[in-house]
Amino acid sequence: MKIVCPRINEYDAATQDKALTELQALPKDSALRLFVGDYKQLRDQIRVCRSRAAA
Repeated sequence: MKIVCPRINEYDAATQDKALTELQALPKDSALRLFVGDYKQLRDQIRVCRSRAAA
């Protein structure tokens, strides 16, 4: 069985630093914080998928 995993976009360090600064500036109850957390979880799941596909 072939496992097909989505591609993960790579971001340079400057873009990651900018995103972190902007995330930290959001209000604590911002819905965007929830979305970013979901996106992180999705990226983690894709990494697991890719490691299994490579095995």
